[in-house]
Amino acid sequence: MLELSFEKEVVKTLTTGSNQWVERKDLYGATPDQLWANFRDKLNNNNYAKLQGHPLTDTEFNQVKRAIEVRTPYEAAKLLAAENGIGKVEVERDDAKLGTVTLECFGKRTSLAVNLVMKWSDKQCDHG
Repeated sequence: MLELSFEKEVVKTLTTGSNQWVERKDLYGATPDQLWANFRDKLNNNNYAKLQGHPLTDTEFNQVKRAIEVRTPYEAAKLLAAENGIGKVEVERDDAKLGTVTLECFGKRTSLAVNLVMKWSDKQCDHG
């Protein structure tokens, strides 16, 4: 139940005021595979020019998944704050003619969500 209240607080904060995030009710109750598919779609769309119109293959997307796996909050912060607050991942393309591409995975808007999560977590540790 605590997790549900946390999720509702995050959504409320990110979708009100000047944040202008859009609540995706279609992802409520989504499976991990559906969430990964959504992330992959966003990654392909947000990096269309860098991908030269060639969406990530399964093998390439698995490289991204491995690169963003983190075990500690410190690792997550490093990934998110990488270069000017933009988390990037380098992917070796399956088609050698396409070479290697550096994809932007997380931007400053994502960092806002992470900051909110960290503040909420701190509050729960202090009062929980």
